[in-house]
Amino acid sequence: MCLSLRKPMKYARTKNKLQSRLPVDSTKINFGKGGFGIAPEFYYDQEFECIDCGAKEIWTAPQQKWWYEEVQAYYCAKAVRCKKCRAKIKQKRDEQKRHMEEMAKRPPHPHAAFFRKDT
Repeated sequence: MCLSLRKPMKYARTKNKLQSRLPVDSTKINFGKGGFGIAPEFYYDQEFECIDCGAKEIWTAPQQKWWYEEVQAYYCAKAVRCKKCRAKIKQKRDEQKRHMEEMAKRPPHPHAAFFRKDT
């Protein structure tokens, strides 16, 4: 069982719970280095609150199936950010990557060898 400091997720209230569930393929789930755990039988839509902005979102069963079985994310990993906050983080990461690429193109400082630590 996963130990988590976050609030447990609630199942989303849907009119027909059978329509909002997908079967789990436990052979594709990443249980980590220990290699043990009990996979659920089905993925259900789950409600969560974004840790950045507090927006209420639903992590759908197809999204969970993709996350755990295709991406092979650790089975204790849960959705914690809404789509807008994830996009903001991705934008910052892309900006940092572009900046580092630009810095790599610059010529080295004339005294760069002086600042390197010789081992």
